[in-house]
Amino acid sequence: YKLAAQKLLLSEPISAAEAVAMGLVNHIVEDDKVMTVAGAAALRLASLPPEAMAATKRLLKAAYMSGLSEQRKLEEEAASHLEGSAESKEAFSAFMEKRQPKFAE
Repeated sequence: YKLAAQKLLLSEPISAAEAVAMGLVNHIVEDDKVMTVAGAAALRLASLPPEAMAATKRLLKAAYMSGLSEQRKLEEEAASHLEGSAESKEAFSAFMEKRQPKFAE
């Protein structure tokens, strides 16, 4: 907080290395590799189960906003909802059949 406040309030530039250290970005990519890295990430995300991904995002965001008991409740609700879903069945079948899962598009 203190470093972010200093940078923002004093309008100080933030270098790429500082942005990583402050947790503002996950990693640095060279300019000529941005589209390749972003495309690979997009393809990976698109191959994952959409309902489970949405639930994961909700739970990660909620973790910042709620206490432990509320977070546990949210996680139990998400797991219960996803447990018998078509995504879950496809993921399990694919695992057992040693193949890549095919989620609805």
